[in-house]
This record gives sequence, structure tokens and C-alpha cells, in this order.
Amino acid sequence: MALRYYWAIIEKGADGFYAFLPDVPGATAAGESVEEALRWLAEIAADHIRDDHERHGTPPPPAARLDEIARDPDVEEHARVLVPVELPARAVKISVTIDEGVLARIDRAASEAGSNRSAFLTDSALRHLRELQPEFRPAHAARSPEGRGFGEAPAPFTGETVEVPAALFDWLGEQIARRRKR
Repeated sequence: MALRYYWAIIEKGADGFYAFLPDVPGATAAGESVEEALRWLAEIAADHIRDDHERHGTPPPPAARLDEIARDPDVEEHARVLVPVELPARAVKISVTIDEGVLARIDRAASEAGSNRSAFLTDSALRHLRELQPEFRPAHAARSPEGRGFGEAPAPFTGETVEVPAALFDWLGEQIARRRKR
């Protein structure tokens, strides 16, 4: 699957963290930690973008730069983070060997859900992959509210050079140091 990076805004609430993508209306999530909120946000955003892609043929374009996203005075930002979102890709026909009893259960479950075998297997595989790979790897993050100045850094997965807030480099250094202590 191809990835596209969208800026997320993180808010700290009394009972956890809230995250939303200004470029993807309706893509919001919450979690007890920033990481949990971002994991949910990436999943929810992928669903929103998949639906939008089916209706309009193209996913919404992300803001190219952090400063293109206006600050909302009603939102107390904790951070702004680039979130990798899986874009829909072309479906590929495959051949799979499976126990016929299991296949019958899959077909029943898919039918009860108003779906089909392919969609059920795809959704189940994606859910299992998320369980196996719980770590979330945001591309970059910058502490809010003052991310003055920009620098360039390689984006994960693609290696492309992207423009990022200068405060990111401090944040990344802190994260690397914290992980090395574990």
C-alpha cells in the first residue's frame, strides 16, 4: 500500500489525548496516550480516505507545509505530527488454500456483515497486522505552539526529503534518547 502523510493536531484533554486531521474532515480519534490516539487516527483516516477515494477517485491532498494549517484559537494544541495514512491500492486476485469449514464460517460472517469474502479476509488481515505491529511510526513531530523555522529531513518509508519544523529535530533527539534508555 502507498502511504501519504497528513498533518495531525494533537490536543491534551483531562482523560487522554485527542487527534484530528484538518485535511480529512471527520478523521478524529482519542486515546489514553498520544501513541494510542495516533494509531486510531491513522486507521480512521485510512477508512475516510478509502471512502473518499471510492466516491471521488482521488484522496484529499494534504497540506504541503505545517504553516499552511491555520491555528484555531479554540484548540489548545499539544503537538502537530505528520501521520502516515495508507492509501487505497489496486486489488489483486490471489489463490489461497483454506479449510472448507473455515471458509464456510468466513462466508457466513461476511454475509451477516453485509460484505463479501474478499472484503472480510482483507479486513481480518489488516486487523491482525495491526495487532502484530502495534508500534506507530509517525513521520515527524513538532512541539506546539512555537515551531519556528523549517529544516529538511528524510520521510520514513519513502526516503523523500520533506520540509519540517526546526523544533522537530529537538523532539526527535528526545525520542531517540528515551528509546535508548529502554
